[in-house]
Amino acid sequence: MAIIIDDDIFEANVIEVKTTGDAVVNALLPSNISNGSLVKFVYPYSAADVTSANGVKDGLLEKQDGSLASISDKYDVAIASSTISVEGNNASTTQKVTLANQYAICKFSFTEEGKVIDGISQMTIISGDDSEDTYSIKCTQPSEVVYVSMKPTSKRMNFEIETISGSFKGTAKANLSAGFYYRPTLKMKRKSVIESITIADLGRIIGSDGQLYDKVSDVPESVTASGMIAYVGSDTYCKSFDGDETVYGVDVPNNCIHGLALSISDLGSSYMDSWANSKNAVANYTTERPEGVSEWMIPSVNQWKRMLVAFSGNDQQYVEPTHGVFHDQGTLREALKACEAIDFSLSEYWSSTECSRESYHPNAAWYVRMGYQWMYSNVGLRRAIRPCFAF
Repeated sequence: MAIIIDDDIFEANVIEVKTTGDAVVNALLPSNISNGSLVKFVYPYSAADVTSANGVKDGLLEKQDGSLASISDKYDVAIASSTISVEGNNASTTQKVTLANQYAICKFSFTEEGKVIDGISQMTIISGDDSEDTYSIKCTQPSEVVYVSMKPTSKRMNFEIETISGSFKGTAKANLSAGFYYRPTLKMKRKSVIESITIADLGRIIGSDGQLYDKVSDVPESVTASGMIAYVGSDTYCKSFDGDETVYGVDVPNNCIHGLALSISDLGSSYMDSWANSKNAVANYTTERPEGVSEWMIPSVNQWKRMLVAFSGNDQQYVEPTHGVFHDQGTLREALKACEAIDFSLSEYWSSTECSRESYHPNAAWYVRMGYQWMYSNVGLRRAIRPCFAF
């Protein structure tokens, strides 16, 4: 147990814990500690932090290993506030304190269509629509139960688990109180391939069937090679870098927050057109896409940035596009070649982002000179198009 007095922390021995929650604590404190000093008691010692308002480390519960042993050792936190009673010149104290548990302890198990899900290796819990609390559990060994220490809440929670047989997701309304033990069994649904895409899948081909393939030649004849996974993450929207720049992209559906796929070829082998005509051409692009993804679109500056940086491009060069400033395309072109997609056949590609610079606005838009620079030009000039979609 930890005893916190002002900005100092001391270790104490717990002599006895009673069923009422009272604990008998003994500690040897410095002689300058005054009788009656305000003190915080935190159990266990490893959870204590003198800089925290209640004496408990911020973010303590964010990463756990899912075992009952770690709950007992690290996360079954109890605290108390009191005054200290010291004895003699050595400031030795033995006193009774009433501890209050801070968290709920949950033993989670999961089912899919009535069958127990086993072999759980990882679990993520997100509490509330505002993602108020997130718990990342990496199990010490695959198991069918996961122990988690959690903050009291009555919010809805989103659950994702990784197992030896696949990935699953589910939601549940929580009603957790501090100091209580719960044994919920949650019903889960298997995640789709798209929902399970990770950074390790960058550069792979996504087919019109929603499956992933290492290269175009692996795609069955009955399936269309729709695009290459070019970004994995939730920032898939057609947004601009500042409020003055309008983005003429498509409305990305709310569920398309897993990443971006770049078409395996340009919009025509040597297609170049004005900005306005290019937008219409992409709207009529007919290459088949998986179900549940966005429409084909011209990548916005933000989307180009995400795809370039995903392949080791320098993120600091994309804070804001600046005319004539060089960027780092990383290994994007190499990834296209590796998966047998068609390399960029031309050098200059439109974005869907208007340029608000006074010297051109409102008749300019941003484009990327592939491998070289961000540029803007009059919307009537001709540039190439590489469509993408969000998934």
